[in-house]
Amino acid sequence: MKLIGFRNSTTSLRYAVLEIEGDRAEFSNSSNEHCIKYPKELEESGEKLEWLFDEVHRILRKYTDAACCAIKVSEYGRAEKKASRFTSYADAITILACKKAGMHIAEYVYSQLPVSSTSVKNYSEDLAGKSDKYWDNQIADAIAVAYAVGEVING
Repeated sequence: MKLIGFRNSTTSLRYAVLEIEGDRAEFSNSSNEHCIKYPKELEESGEKLEWLFDEVHRILRKYTDAACCAIKVSEYGRAEKKASRFTSYADAITILACKKAGMHIAEYVYSQLPVSSTSVKNYSEDLAGKSDKYWDNQIADAIAVAYAVGEVING
């Protein structure tokens, strides 16, 4: 089964494509595109969000055989800042783009995952491997949520 996990930030969209067979998971795009940075010429939030919508659609067209998507959304109750507000907007755009493409998308915060922000990198690497470039908590979050939605689908 193929699953896509997303994680947004103020500077980029991260996504992980997981191939799951039984209890084995593979981060199949680890050596390909998985970190898409916002173009520097886009300064306004509206421009960035429109670009993001198009990028999510492009990813979904590339992986038409994905069974489901998941997104690691910002945690609740944090003091809101401009950056966290933009990330929330980006999460909403990602969810909307998936829905418009006819793809189911599940949303997760850490309390719904078997991992915390301090251990997500080790968890995701043990689970599905890691990338040579751009290995950080954001891509690890994308792996963790893709695996979590796969667990729900498989019961």
